[in-house]
Amino acid sequence: MKKLHTTRAVAVLLCVTAMLFAGTTTVCAADYPVGYRKGEVILAGEKDKVAPNVIAVRNGTIATPDALDWEDGGIHGQAVHLNGAGDYIEYQNHALCSGEISVTGWVNWLGSVTDNPHGALNQQLFTVFRDAENYFTLNLHAYRDNIRQSEDGTVYRIDGVCLEYKIAGSAGKHVEAFNQTSGGVDYAIRQNEWTHLTMTISKRAIKLYINGVHWFEEPLEGACTTLSANGVRIGGTVGDTPYTLSGLVDDAAVFKGILSADDIAYLASGAGLDFSKPTAKPTSTDVAGDTSEAETSGDTFRDTDNSGAFTDITIPTFTWYVLGGLLVLMVVLTIALNKHEEKRRKEDDR
Repeated sequence: MKKLHTTRAVAVLLCVTAMLFAGTTTVCAADYPVGYRKGEVILAGEKDKVAPNVIAVRNGTIATPDALDWEDGGIHGQAVHLNGAGDYIEYQNHALCSGEISVTGWVNWLGSVTDNPHGALNQQLFTVFRDAENYFTLNLHAYRDNIRQSEDGTVYRIDGVCLEYKIAGSAGKHVEAFNQTSGGVDYAIRQNEWTHLTMTISKRAIKLYINGVHWFEEPLEGACTTLSANGVRIGGTVGDTPYTLSGLVDDAAVFKGILSADDIAYLASGAGLDFSKPTAKPTSTDVAGDTSEAETSGDTFRDTDNSGAFTDITIPTFTWYVLGGLLVLMVVLTIALNKHEEKRRKEDDR
């Protein structure tokens, strides 16, 4: 009789474990809605994989994303070509955009659409916004002279990539985050090459990563909550400014929450937005212009491969949590069974 009870208990334990593992497998293998895998909203990927509710503006006219030009030769398949003459992509979702978020993607920047090189200034890749007076944006090449003068007379300026955060009204605040430049060095994103950029806005800071490398950050208490954004734009500014991006954009998405440095480095290594393995290592990108000073200071856009820690992991993180839970459950059930058998043994001895 004792052996029969033990056999039944073990059988129950195995059945429970099998059922839970099957449920885990089902959850992990479930089909996520297009554009919403693992918490991200895809704004520019394949033409047919853009998230619902994403709109496009084509030459200044509201349209759907398929009205834009999509070209082969992106990081993964197709890339959207924004023409610098009014094209941009927009996604509105206050619930998502008003909290801590990460906006990430690849750009092959084509620079000025005219013969005037100054036309390359002030083209913005990502903009998280509430309205025309409240926004957080990534400028591929901003320029402001006479920002600060050092004791030796050197004038430091914004001359390159820049994060700009603006709040209007009584809570007014205007912050420009950048790496100071001087002496003919600029930190603009290099043109005609693929570059991976990620900007994050949290409750405490704004940050920028270039090709998976932490480029700079600016402490900013209440950054995301004060902004209380309604949406995200790719390639377009907010307000009356005429600047729009001229370039190819691929694998652009907004993630709820702040991506870790490792996740950002992995995406920059060529991984898919679903964190699938990189299919090929993208071409590296360095700072444009004279890089000697930047390289000396360690501020170049380094081509760093941080994907080694991820390349052998093929099981979703969620699965590891459930397997750990199953292991704990098995230990608990084993202890309970032992106590049950001990109690039964004592009863039989009586």
